[in-house]
Order: sequence, then C-alpha cells, then structure tokens
Amino acid sequence: MNSSSMPAQKYGFTRRTVLEGWAFKYPTVQVWLKKLNGAKPHRAYLLFLFCSWAQKSPEQILQLKSDYNSLDAERLLDDFVVKAEYPECTRWNCTVAVRSFFRCNYRQLQAEAGKMEYVGKRPQRTPSKEKRLALYESCFNQRNRALVYVACTSVK
Repeated sequence: MNSSSMPAQKYGFTRRTVLEGWAFKYPTVQVWLKKLNGAKPHRAYLLFLFCSWAQKSPEQILQLKSDYNSLDAERLLDDFVVKAEYPECTRWNCTVAVRSFFRCNYRQLQAEAGKMEYVGKRPQRTPSKEKRLALYESCFNQRNRALVYVACTSVK
C-alpha cells in the first residue's frame, strides 16, 4: 500500500504504533512502562493523548512538578479534565495514566488533581431515597429494618 491510499490518523499514533513511534523516545516513559504490569501499549497511548493535548513532551510535563510546592501540573490535569474533547471514559483513563506516570517518576501529585466524579446516566436498580425511607419505616421489628437497611446501603 502506498502512503496516498492510507487514511489519515486522527491522533498521530495508534495503540499499536505508539510504543515504537513515540514512547521509546523518552527515557521517563520507558521507566514508567517497565514498572507497569500489563496493557503497556494502551497506557502509553493514553499518556500520548494527554501529552498531545497539552502540547508538551513527557519530560516537560514532569518539569511542571520539579518543585513540590508548584501546582502547575495539577492545574494542567484539571484543565484536561474540563477542556479536553475526548469521551469521558478516555479522559478518566488518561488522568489515571498521568497520575501513574508522575508517581513512577517520583513526582507526587496532589490528591484532588484531575478528580472526576462518575455520574450515572441510568438508575442503578435502587429505589430513591424517599422510597427507601418509606420501606424502612413500614417495617415493624428491628430484624426487618436491619434487612432493609443492609439491602439499601450495600449496593454499589
């Protein structure tokens, strides 16, 4: 196949080509990947997506956290969560990969950096708070109330 018949890639690399084409160029990424147990191409691709969004190399991203009191890396990760135009699951996985990358390179991020909250789109087969309270109050003895309490609070 010649290069003119190949479709243009949306992000520059794929999960199959990111290791050889991008990740092995950076020693910090190589160290990080050696410490991971599995799914190395996928994790490298997620870090690549973050770096391409930030328009920085992995070394430049680590330099943002060269001082412990500096919060530039945390702010960049928060901006990624809010502004990146990736699907929510991709943003979630990218933030996990970035936090892991920093941790493996001995640069600890603050706990609130890149925090995302999962909001379910469909009900999770649990009654509403009002229905749970009505069910609890309709029980006459402590054993039944305990059963309703355990059933309604242990679902997650």
